[in-house]
Amino acid sequence: MGQQLAAALDRFSGYPERYSAALDKVDRGQRAWVDQPRIDSCHTVWMELHEDLLATLGLDVVFVKSLLAEGYRLSLDDYVPMRIFDVSPAFIGEMRSLGLGRLSHQDLVAFRIHGVTPQFAAQMRRLGFPDLSRDDLLAFRIHGVTGEFILDLRDLGYADVTADDLVAARIHGVTPEFIREVAHAGYKGLPFADLIDLRIRGVRPQELRRTRID
Repeated sequence: MGQQLAAALDRFSGYPERYSAALDKVDRGQRAWVDQPRIDSCHTVWMELHEDLLATLGLDVVFVKSLLAEGYRLSLDDYVPMRIFDVSPAFIGEMRSLGLGRLSHQDLVAFRIHGVTPQFAAQMRRLGFPDLSRDDLLAFRIHGVTGEFILDLRDLGYADVTADDLVAARIHGVTPEFIREVAHAGYKGLPFADLIDLRIRGVRPQELRRTRID
């Protein structure tokens, strides 16, 4: 592995030779070269390589310790995406303040990837959704349930749409434009579930208009 790292990045050159030299001394009976801290022992070289690997991945001792202080004792593989997507102690604290309970590192990374922020959650609360779960918040962001979409629906008379129906509307294409077209076809004020059903069945407003005429 050392040779492969050295071939990829110059900063890793020298580690294979230093470790082999220390190991050779150990094989000749010089036991101090196993873990003596003030010489290029096997332990010293390995620890320097370990720190170099962490630095290359964007991890450092301060970052890892800050996550440990928040209760996230994880593997190196789990710390890497948290660093990449900037899951910081400050972000963790803000998300905890939403009352979502214990959030896993996977939850926090998913929030960062999809844009679930404290500001977004606060906006949804102002719009009448104070009890959204972590899955609800992710579904809203993934499928495009925005404050603007909710307000547009309310302007059209749909003020009490549930979180699940909002997500379903976005998945199936129940847009404000579609609702206006259905109303223009003579079916103003249809229950929201019926609008979703029309989309699922592939019914177009033009077909509704012809049905109305017939």
